[in-house]
Amino acid sequence: MVDPDANLIPAMRAGAFGLGQGRPLILYPEGERSIDGKPRIFKKGAAILSIHLQVPIVPVAIEGFYEAWPRNQKFRAFTPLKVMIGDAIVPPPESEASEAAYEQLTAELKTRVVEMWDGLRDEKVGLQQ
Repeated sequence: MVDPDANLIPAMRAGAFGLGQGRPLILYPEGERSIDGKPRIFKKGAAILSIHLQVPIVPVAIEGFYEAWPRNQKFRAFTPLKVMIGDAIVPPPESEASEAAYEQLTAELKTRVVEMWDGLRDEKVGLQQ
């Protein structure tokens, strides 16, 4: 695991290297696991890699992970998780790379992840009633 806050440039290079080798890269778009189980500010690292390497972003929402393993706590127990995988987001051409493009792609990613996560939470609440 690479700590992006401590070594952002090396982390981006490591991610780019793996993607360039045809490997998948799993990122927490917030740069870390949630502190309280709720989505936080998404960082633009995924968008930068996606646009410059021309690889799609596949949004994924996970419900129950926080309850199973809250940040800064020991692993609690195996807990059922719900996972939803969204449609791939195709980046704009690299020639359109800019801060605005990174922000737009990051916003689209967050919208999709939060919508899926809300859907999973609504299903969970419905099952408990």
